[in-house]
Amino acid sequence: MNVFDLAETLVLRPVTALAELQQMRLLEIRNQPEVRQFMYTSHVIGEEEHRCWIGGLDDDSSRVAMGVLRENRVVGFAGLSAYSKQHGRADWGFYVDTEEPRRGLGTALSIRFLDFGFAMVEKLNGEVLDYNQASCALHRKLGFQHEGIRRNHIVRDGKTHDAVLFGITKAEWADRRAQLGAGETS
Repeated sequence: MNVFDLAETLVLRPVTALAELQQMRLLEIRNQPEVRQFMYTSHVIGEEEHRCWIGGLDDDSSRVAMGVLRENRVVGFAGLSAYSKQHGRADWGFYVDTEEPRRGLGTALSIRFLDFGFAMVEKLNGEVLDYNQASCALHRKLGFQHEGIRRNHIVRDGKTHDAVLFGITKAEWADRRAQLGAGETS
């Protein structure tokens, strides 16, 4: 199955509309060490903190939080933050269940969510910790442009790390999506 076919099997559902067990599965995924290591909030998140986050989503128009489901199983998360309808832009982020077969799932989830996001905005921004080379490569593969670096942006385990800034416009995504669909992956 190619990534576009895989993307078609993914369903985006607002986190607040997920069943409680699905919401808790999202917490389990978020707390996987392979996911946490690349997040700004790297501590293990407890149920109360998770429920507070979910409870605040409906009152925050700057965030869009979607559970990603495949065959009614939560396989990841994708969301917008700093969403500005006025300026037609948002920051985006995602994570994937490390217990799912990985081949192409992150790319498929990204394709599905970028299509969704560009129905709302004209520009998406991504911010990736410098040691997350797989995410940097994925952003480049998807057509994001390198826009800058936030130097010494976080401290993790006593070391400072940069944040790499990426951006892509709706028109750039349309062009890149067509190239990817035609089989070009570079």
